[in-house]
Amino acid sequence: MIYSNIYGGLGNQMFQYAIAKNISILNNVCFKLDVAKMNNSYLRDYSLKKFNISNVIASLEEVKKFHKNKYYNYILRELQQKNILLGNKYYEKLELIFDKKVLSLQSGYLEGYWQSFKYFENIRDVLLKDFTLAEEMNFENKLIYNEIISTNSISIHIRRGDYISNSKNNKIYNVFGLEYYNKAIDFITKQINNPYFYVFSDDLEWASKYLNLSNVTYVGINSSKNPENDLVLMSYCKHNIIANSTFSWWAAWLNQNQNKIIIAPKKWMSTVNNLDDLYPQTWIRM
Repeated sequence: MIYSNIYGGLGNQMFQYAIAKNISILNNVCFKLDVAKMNNSYLRDYSLKKFNISNVIASLEEVKKFHKNKYYNYILRELQQKNILLGNKYYEKLELIFDKKVLSLQSGYLEGYWQSFKYFENIRDVLLKDFTLAEEMNFENKLIYNEIISTNSISIHIRRGDYISNSKNNKIYNVFGLEYYNKAIDFITKQINNPYFYVFSDDLEWASKYLNLSNVTYVGINSSKNPENDLVLMSYCKHNIIANSTFSWWAAWLNQNQNKIIIAPKKWMSTVNNLDDLYPQTWIRM
């Protein structure tokens, strides 16, 4: 049995699900999701349930053996960083760096973000089905969807929120700004005839004030309680300009347009320089 610890925002939850699903397929083992952190969080909701996923939830009794005291877990993680594998709790070694060995696990508990397409690129067709909406979109979202598929649509995702307000996150993630978006817009406008932009953001007021766009819709019909609708709408756009956010990363990766142009920031976080395992080669970094 493989267990995956689910926490963070929707994009992080999707990575944590995808690696567990692939390990289960590769090694013919079952997997379950540990959502205890989501149940105790007032900041994030367990949003994977909004998709057609294999939603098998582990009980507290099943996973309690993996949650020993914090000192034990700290020592276990330090040893694993040195390739000394003890126990059956597997920590992500380095953020944004692919670790092929994890895909060979027959059993154990996964702890990490696992942010690399290489952990699941071989099951893309499976995940395209899993990450479809479990419930039909409402009328307002259908209207936006119909516009998106009938235009040369380009999604722009701007994440500000805790990247700005949280001092720790600000130092790590707030590594680019308006210059990136202006450069990306200028580039893609020269590549696409009659481009039409759909802007998604947790700060649409800022976006509408500073983005110099005329052919644009600022999408503000979904609340923080149903982020899956925004992610799916972005994935239906023909092209994507993403933020350094797993939320728009997944929208771009799920985009099925064979000729899509994906523009991504060349800097994801201040502590990491190598993004080769995060971005597919076809994505344009700016």
